[in-house]
Amino acid sequence: MWKLIVNEANEQVAFQDKINDIYITLSRKIDKIKEFNLYSGKSGINLFFVYYQTINQRCQYDFEEVIMSLLTSANQYNINKMTNYKFLSLFAELFWFLCHLYEKKMINIDLEEYFNDIDESLCEGMIILLNKNEYGCINGAISFAMIFYYRYILGDEKCKCYLELFVELLKKRHC
Repeated sequence: MWKLIVNEANEQVAFQDKINDIYITLSRKIDKIKEFNLYSGKSGINLFFVYYQTINQRCQYDFEEVIMSLLTSANQYNINKMTNYKFLSLFAELFWFLCHLYEKKMINIDLEEYFNDIDESLCEGMIILLNKNEYGCINGAISFAMIFYYRYILGDEKCKCYLELFVELLKKRHC
């Protein structure tokens, strides 16, 4: 059952003021941030902006501009020639963000256009990280599997084979 954690009127105002302060601070800093990842870059800040807009109607958020900016930042890298799979996990974070916006019907883009060229690299990175026992949800094998799962539940049937491979490799390592 949903229960308010902030129920006093003065606490609600203070809480809203803090959220507004965070928005103002992030708005001033976002143009200086070059990273596009979710946990410490533009994708994460924009995720905050997406939900901030739902509580503050004065905040006008241009999803198309943000997505183009994020994809431009990501396109600076040649994903298919990347050998640092920890770095490749940053792309998984960006793609999770795109899938999340798509699922919430906040954007209407052809996700396959962005994922088609990276699937094999993501799968290879997932396998390498599994073999190194690096399972982490943030920058380990699970982060790669999570993007395949998200895409699968959004209707991308080919991601099922990547998920099955992930489960099979996990079973081999721990049975």
